Amino acid sequence: MTFYFAHNYGAMLQAMALQEYLKNEGLNATIVPYYPEKFRIQYSINPFTPGMRFKRRIINLLHFFPKYQQYRAFEEFKLKTMISEKTAEVREKKRFIDLIDSFDIVLYGSDQIWNVDLTYKDFFYFGESTNAIKISFAASLGRSTISTEDIDKMGKCLREFAALSVREQSSREIISEVTHKSVFVSCDPVFLNDVNWWKKFECSVPGINRFVLLYLLEYDDKLIELAKKYSGNEAIKLVCIHPTLDIKIPGVELLIGIGPKEFLYLIDNAECVFTNSFHAVSFCSIFRKKMVHKPNNKSPERTIDLLSRWNLTDNSGIYDVDFSELDYRMVDAFVEESKRFLLKNISCQ
Repeated sequence: MTFYFAHNYGAMLQAMALQEYLKNEGLNATIVPYYPEKFRIQYSINPFTPGMRFKRRIINLLHFFPKYQQYRAFEEFKLKTMISEKTAEVREKKRFIDLIDSFDIVLYGSDQIWNVDLTYKDFFYFGESTNAIKISFAASLGRSTISTEDIDKMGKCLREFAALSVREQSSREIISEVTHKSVFVSCDPVFLNDVNWWKKFECSVPGINRFVLLYLLEYDDKLIELAKKYSGNEAIKLVCIHPTLDIKIPGVELLIGIGPKEFLYLIDNAECVFTNSFHAVSFCSIFRKKMVHKPNNKSPERTIDLLSRWNLTDNSGIYDVDFSELDYRMVDAFVEESKRFLLKNISCQ
């Protein structure tokens, strides 16, 4: 139960990673094809979609063709790696409840499925209205402050889980307090598969050879300044990407039609990556790349928690890291511990 449909590189790649890891362990794993209507509107590029905000209609109308290339890259990846075209995606409450109760065990996570602002307070993501056995794996609240009303409802739902794991220490502290249960901190699913496994999914980007990559999920003047300076000093082309093409940077080429496979290629082949994305940081570590990272202002604890676990520190809020120099014994130990938690709690149900 996760954001498999989101037009976001990390969201789709973590969803595929967990499903494929479970399959490789001999389990009959499938992604719950729950695609709520509000998310459909959010990711639609059709300017005439009912319920879409007026400003979004205008943007989609003016930029339809480049957005369509981007949209198609994500949809093709989703249909080829996670669900088939024959899969009936569910958005109605009654159909969802019937579907979810048909599973023996439901894994909730990873990604920010417990961020109530992202999910429009949809408590199906907390296991509401199902009698199936529930386990969370690397679920994230995506924040460190939550309203009392939401906390109370989360606690009521999550106390019914057979086992709980989250992705960040900050999420662990909140969930432990509201459920009075043991909560394990596990790695994001992208770490469950090794670098050679990921390389198999890469798709090259024509005309892009030696380059620096800038990937921002929120506009950040400091990262843009640092990326331009690095690119100029090294005489290397600077390119940027965004999953929905909503961040454009003056003087920097925005690549079009970049889906999850192209994203993997760009991270793996960049001279250096400048980013405020959690999953870009994760893949920089997997591919052992040079990276400059400034934590996202909305939820900085996500990457701070990950990097501090590996004893990496910042300089005035900026992480300048060469992952080729990291002692990966710490990473490997964390991943193996997370795998044991997952497989043990599935097998004992």
